[in-house]
Formats: sequence, structure tokens, C-alpha cells
Amino acid sequence: MVKKLLTILSVIVIFVAAFALLSSYDTYRKGKKYTPGINQALKLENEDLENPGVEKDIDKLERSDAKIQVFDKGKYIELTYEIRDNDFIDVYYKKLDDGSYDSTISDYFKHKQPDYVENEDLGKE
Repeated sequence: MVKKLLTILSVIVIFVAAFALLSSYDTYRKGKKYTPGINQALKLENEDLENPGVEKDIDKLERSDAKIQVFDKGKYIELTYEIRDNDFIDVYYKKLDDGSYDSTISDYFKHKQPDYVENEDLGKE
């Protein structure tokens, strides 16, 4: 009886571990898929941060310092980051017909579920 119970528990543990591994891989793949767009959005945001008169406590926005959300299979990217001490900003980028991104203002994201989220714990608290 105990051996049977241990066998069942072992199978459950293996199943859960396999599921977690596959989920992690799927997230990794999506991150790779969206990397060119994310990098372009970060580049554009850093160009905006270089403009004179921008009040900021950061010199350069790094990917690890922003909550990144991708919507509609890469059509929209939202970056949330701390521009000043305890002052977070949300910026939005839209993919244009030529494949490049440009900043946009939109309420589009309010009720949408992202396809991909990176650094989920960063952002407004």
C-alpha cells in the first residue's frame, strides 16, 4: 500500500515538474520572439530620456529595470519603470506597418491581457 502511494506521488511530482519546465520554456520562447520589438521600444525610450528638460533619476533604461508587457502578438508594447524616486511612468509603443515602433497614447491596454510579461514584480506597487 505504501509503495503504491509513493509511486503515485512520484508520478504526480514528475508531472508537475514537467509542466513547470514546459511553462518556463514557453515564456522563454515568447521573450525571444518579442526581443527585437522590446529592444526597439527601449531604444526609443532611452532617446526620449536624453532630451533636455526630462526630469529623471536614471541615465539609461535597462531591460531589467522595466516591467514589459506585450499585447496583440507584438503589436503593442508597454514599458513601466521608475523615472524618479517612487515615481513610475507607463509608456506605450505601437508597431507600424513597416515593422518599426513609435510611441503612442492609448487606453487600449486597460482591459487587455498581455501575451507576454517580463519583470512582472516591477512597477507600481
